[in-house]
Amino acid sequence: MIDDLTRSLAALLHTHVDGVEVRTDRPEAAWSGGRGRFLSVSLHKVAEARDRRQADWSDVRDANGGVLGRHAPARWFRCTYLVSAFGPDALAEHAMLGRVLAAAVTMESMPVEHLVGVLADETDPIVLNVASRGVDASDWWEAAGLSPRPVLEVMVVAPVRPPLDTQVAPPADSLTLDARKLPSGMAPAAPSAAGERRWTAFRIRENAPADDA
Repeated sequence: MIDDLTRSLAALLHTHVDGVEVRTDRPEAAWSGGRGRFLSVSLHKVAEARDRRQADWSDVRDANGGVLGRHAPARWFRCTYLVSAFGPDALAEHAMLGRVLAAAVTMESMPVEHLVGVLADETDPIVLNVASRGVDASDWWEAAGLSPRPVLEVMVVAPVRPPLDTQVAPPADSLTLDARKLPSGMAPAAPSAAGERRWTAFRIRENAPADDA
């Protein structure tokens, strides 16, 4: 799922940032040479969205209503990407990041036309947030051998859906009812205390009116 999510985000940025090249490989020190204009999309963190956990399984049925299998509930994950810009000067890089920000704030979810792979058939919206937490990326740049540079944090919330569980019991094809006569002298079982009801009958008697004197 994560590779499809990365490709989907790259396709979205390529479309909405004037067709600028989008790279998804690791940032390298050679990129700081000031040649070309492109955006770098790097996966920074993956964490489960525990607030979106569900417990309900869903049945998949055939045309006759028979159960073909059961789906466990999806698990949702927040994937945080760092989007940085490389260009001939700082203003050019800021302009590219500004276009990313302007495009992202108009969307609450990933447009379906940009979703690829397993996400292409996803029926639930893939939530998109930008600059929501303010990630400190200084360690990230140091590990890549690059001096710190401005980034936009783009967080996407996407599901991982377990495969269909087809180990289900076959449907019943017959029903057997059994009835028999109780032996002589055996009374039916008394109802349980919980189901027993008691009714009380009473009668109201009125005195006849006295004769007029």
